Amino acid sequence: MIRYRSEMPTEYEDQPAGGIGRMSFHTLLKPEVLEGRTGMFAVITLEPGNTVGEHLHDTDSEVFFLLEGQGVMIEDGKRSQVSAGDIEYCPKGHSHGLEPVGDKPVVFLALQFK
Repeated sequence: MIRYRSEMPTEYEDQPAGGIGRMSFHTLLKPEVLEGRTGMFAVITLEPGNTVGEHLHDTDSEVFFLLEGQGVMIEDGKRSQVSAGDIEYCPKGHSHGLEPVGDKPVVFLALQFK
């Protein structure tokens, strides 16, 4: 199966996970295509000043792989600098969030799974 970029419209979410502003994203493959084994599988863009609020993963795990930019990753309340090429894994039962740093957006791949 091939899914072309033209088949992935830009979508938006306001105050993602209780964060500030909004994020834009392109859903790469929907959960039903992946036989329900995943939740979100998307490329997400956070412009400066917008954040993904720290949120608990109580029923699934999630991976963020940074493609562009720099940010601060919050894991269980602890803040760490991250940049393009870094990966963050949030296992079930833990929390995470992301804040861009500087004047460029953070672009990352997000994959939720059970």
